[in-house]
Amino acid sequence: MAFNEDDANIYKVHSIILQSHSPYFKKKFEEIGWWGRNFYFLFVDYVNLEKFHNISFKIFDVIIKYIYGGKFSLEELENSIIFDLLISSNELELGKLVEHLQYYHVVNHAWLKSNAAQVYRTSYQVQNFKIIQDSCNDIIAKYPNIIFESENFHSLPEDALISILKRDD
Repeated sequence: MAFNEDDANIYKVHSIILQSHSPYFKKKFEEIGWWGRNFYFLFVDYVNLEKFHNISFKIFDVIIKYIYGGKFSLEELENSIIFDLLISSNELELGKLVEHLQYYHVVNHAWLKSNAAQVYRTSYQVQNFKIIQDSCNDIIAKYPNIIFESENFHSLPEDALISILKRDD
């Protein structure tokens, strides 16, 4: 939970709560010898930049709300932010949230279709994005120009291209 406007980059959270929801945090606390202690962990901006360079404070706010409350609203967030949230949730090993956010993007087919090349490339760089990969494969099978005419076509991973070519549709 962020403190106030002056301390917007500082989070005061319970180490035991983070550990119980995220194998990533559990490993990190074990590394520093804090495992099992129920005290506050201050998460400051320099720690964020050093350890969580891909996670913005806006995204971390959503993750903390999810960890503490089990739910949050995606309606207030842009789809690109939600995709970044998916990547960050995967990095922090929040499996249920990763699955939920993948299904969110599949249901939000229009955004996924308009960003298929970027999303497809990212989904093959991250092992846990099978739902997104399958959905992108379906989109690309119907609209192959999305990927083959993309500026990022040359940067697609080999296994992504093989996956497209193996499809019989």
